[in-house]
Amino acid sequence: MKRNYSIYKLSKLELAAAVSGYAMIIGAVSILFYNSLIPCIMLMPAELFLIKETERKKGKECRKKLQAEFKDMIESLAANMSAGYSLEKAFAPVYEEIHNLYRGKSDIEKELDFIRKGIALNTDIEILLKDFGMRSGVADIKEFAEVVSVAKKSGGNLVKIIRRTADNIKKRQEVENEINTVLAAKKMEQRIMSCMPCAIVLYMRIANRGYMNSVYGNAAGIIVMTICFIVMAAAIIWGRRIVDIEV
Repeated sequence: MKRNYSIYKLSKLELAAAVSGYAMIIGAVSILFYNSLIPCIMLMPAELFLIKETERKKGKECRKKLQAEFKDMIESLAANMSAGYSLEKAFAPVYEEIHNLYRGKSDIEKELDFIRKGIALNTDIEILLKDFGMRSGVADIKEFAEVVSVAKKSGGNLVKIIRRTADNIKKRQEVENEINTVLAAKKMEQRIMSCMPCAIVLYMRIANRGYMNSVYGNAAGIIVMTICFIVMAAAIIWGRRIVDIEV
């Protein structure tokens, strides 16, 4: 079955781990902010959002991995075409090189196998690459499929075009890696700051058990803690969006 990388669904094990983990977090937040597990019932819909966010994050990681593997593929493709292979025939040695590199542990190897088998069945390479590009959800792969389609129709120099495309993808990924390196410390700071409000409340509850009693069990305290919780949640979401930079 061909995979749609634009949509990521958690496996049963991943879903069970996410549900149990988020349930524990919601329970801890409910105790810290309300000193009761009753708010867990109202906070449970948030678990659906968190699971969707986990799927989005894992899907993005999967596409990033595919993008890195695609860079190796296109560099190998350019090298084989420079050695005299046509575009269609170059995919056979490219598949062997990628297989030797990843040993069956990559998505790009499976996609190359689909393309290789499609070529053997006389399917147009433009159709195979466009199908891969649409399913990948990766801009570089979509761009490559379009470039190949235009070049074959216009009779352009495929070897030169693919080499230039490979260089552009490599430079783009280098810039993205540099940005991620610069942001790594900021992302860690954002995670620490996200935990600080809960850590402060926990410290006050442990250090002085009666200090927080005034905000528990009464309407005014519930309103104040709810406002604090909403502000904290909004700050966490906003902070993650700030450091989530696409190239």
